[in-house]
Amino acid sequence: MNKTRIRDRAARAALRIAKRAGVTVTFQNPGAIALTGLYAFIESSVRGAGVNGNVDAYDVQVLIPRQTNFPPTTGISTGATCTVGTRKYAVENADSDFEDITDAATIRLICHVLGNDETIS
Repeated sequence: MNKTRIRDRAARAALRIAKRAGVTVTFQNPGAIALTGLYAFIESSVRGAGVNGNVDAYDVQVLIPRQTNFPPTTGISTGATCTVGTRKYAVENADSDFEDITDAATIRLICHVLGNDETIS
């Protein structure tokens, strides 16, 4: 079995679970169209994650399985943002389960809230 097939199977399994037990997030690279409705898991947060996708956290780690349009073919750019619930976060770092993000089954975004308390309306 080749590595692409293994990656795709792992990503499909993670995505199935995220659709049932995860949250939806929006990811955006600077100057690019926002990728909305991405299924993800909240791995950890400071100040706790709420229910039904509501998060009240200043720092959050989001695990996003490979899915349509994610990861972007351009990768994760400096200045990227991730919106969880109504709070917008700056992506500080992106880790993958493979050496190259574009070949990963899951991508972990380590995020910090923008400004003091930037939310979207």
